[in-house]
Amino acid sequence: MEESLTQARAAYERMLRRWYQETDLGKKMEELRAIEVWLLTEGAQLLAKHIHKGPKMIQAVAMVNNAMSAIGVNTGVHGGYLHTLKKKTPYGEVPLPNRNAEAELNTAIADFDTLTFH
Repeated sequence: MEESLTQARAAYERMLRRWYQETDLGKKMEELRAIEVWLLTEGAQLLAKHIHKGPKMIQAVAMVNNAMSAIGVNTGVHGGYLHTLKKKTPYGEVPLPNRNAEAELNTAIADFDTLTFH
């Protein structure tokens, strides 16, 4: 990922060097338009791709997904418990895979909502 960003940066710097070396204003304007088109099409797409596939985004999505899975398991256990109330065991004593699942989901969602890229 950093390799393609480095390549993009190097290509951009080469374009700028060529631009400064030329003296014809018409050619410079054409190159500026080409740079603008590249930035708006390929450059923006490259940036979005790197953010989407970046480790921070992957980790944030994984945390939310894992927390939601734990809540799903707990809900299933609770549903099973409600259907098998033969022993009259209080829900607080039913062994759940993760009693902190809801708090972990809320934390994961908060982390996802405040995700920043530097």
